[in-house]
Amino acid sequence: MSFSLSRRRRAASAALASLLAAAAPPAAAAFAQAPATPPPTPGPPPPVPATPQSPSSAPTPAALPSPLTLAEAIRAALRLQPDIYASAADREAARERLRQTNAAFLPTVTPQYTYNNFTFGGGRNANTPGISNTRETRQGDVSLRYRLYDSGQREANRSQSRASLRAAEFGEEDTRQLVIADVADNYFNVLRNEGLVRVSEAQVTRAQNTFELVRARVQVGEAAAVDIFQAEADLANAQVQLIQARNNADVAQAQLKNSIGIIGRGRLTLADVPAPTPTTPTTATPTAAAAAAASDATTAAAVVPPRTSREAIPPTADIALAGGAGRAESAIDTAIDDFILTAFRTRPDIARTGETINVNRANVRLARIQSGVLVTSDAAAGYQFSPDTGNNREIGAQISYPLFDAGRSRAQVRESQAGVRAAELRLESQRQLVAVEVEQSYRLLSEARARVPAAATAQDAALRNFEAASTRQREGLGTIVEVITAQTQLVQAQTNYVQAIYDFYTADARLARAVGQADRLVAAGR
Repeated sequence: MSFSLSRRRRAASAALASLLAAAAPPAAAAFAQAPATPPPTPGPPPPVPATPQSPSSAPTPAALPSPLTLAEAIRAALRLQPDIYASAADREAARERLRQTNAAFLPTVTPQYTYNNFTFGGGRNANTPGISNTRETRQGDVSLRYRLYDSGQREANRSQSRASLRAAEFGEEDTRQLVIADVADNYFNVLRNEGLVRVSEAQVTRAQNTFELVRARVQVGEAAAVDIFQAEADLANAQVQLIQARNNADVAQAQLKNSIGIIGRGRLTLADVPAPTPTTPTTATPTAAAAAAASDATTAAAVVPPRTSREAIPPTADIALAGGAGRAESAIDTAIDDFILTAFRTRPDIARTGETINVNRANVRLARIQSGVLVTSDAAAGYQFSPDTGNNREIGAQISYPLFDAGRSRAQVRESQAGVRAAELRLESQRQLVAVEVEQSYRLLSEARARVPAAATAQDAALRNFEAASTRQREGLGTIVEVITAQTQLVQAQTNYVQAIYDFYTADARLARAVGQADRLVAAGR
């Protein structure tokens, strides 16, 4: 009995090994010969980090370093923000879908064992006793199935899955850059509002000193009683502005904590940044390839592929680089062109939209296959080891054609083609929006850089003017109106200086995001 069972096992193993050896080479050939779809955008895929499962528990503000630098705030956000983990999960799901489509190129081996127990009878009457019967059946086998040919459906599905995975990878990188840009924007907004609080506090202190001086002078008869009303109104207005400034600072703190992903009512102590100078470098820089493309119209035309006859919108690169006949481009215009071309090459959201075009093109290919003559061929083999032993083999082919389906197949093809055109136009629209975003950020950055020294000069002049007006008022040579006017000018000059400093850093961070280089904000160490 054991010898017979051993022979059966050896026969089953030999049969299965021969079937796998016969089926494996076609699978490998199909896997190797399937064409790979190149990405439509010149930007390289972002590095894919290990997939985390969920963000760590959100800490309170006290758990973060103090003072908190921008780089530390960004690192905390990348560790805590749920959006980072959600985009990583989307990428992992796309990777598993690709594995599913790759599995269609390989055979499936399925062992199976069936057991049935069937009982019938058991009736009883006056003349015969009850009779019952039990029947048992057992059957075991192992089968191998492999699809030899399916008119290219597997290849189309794999191209679609590959493009979807690349789109998910670019989407993950885009989410990362959005989180970084949001933290940077809120970080500098907190610093701006805290600077304005200090301006308001200094304004209240000056207004309080002026009020005390005027009241003392009124009491000794050196000033008219009406002066105290003006000083009191100026003090009250300064206190109202301080309340508003502190509330704005609290709101900015809440927005920063939310962008980082922390919970708690405590305040974050931030590391301040120095006032920018004319030589302060920008975080974003144009790539050498973009600079070369900006100086060569033919290269620039290659950055944006030619459009089809159905598309009437001219390429964004041509719009960005077009200058009036005979007009010499300024240094700012040239820099903007370089940054725009850099953004076209490096922005992950542009690359993701480009991959959706590949997804839609794979859909068109699949719809055309399914609307025409569909040929499929399958091979199967098996070995039954219970209750009887034996081999079985099967190979078959099927040819089908949707002779009449009320136009459904052709409509699916046209739907997929429309999806491709829509994706291409969305890509073009996105490039135009990116070009505007880059130009606006760069011009705001240039404006803020120029405003800083001018605002510093105005602040120094306003301070000297206020000190002179206060001295004249103490000596009885000036009026309270002159002091209040000088203080108003000083507050405005100080506000302009604070705004110029943090507008520069905000515009710098936004330019880095617009160009697709937001990660450099971590390395900048600000």
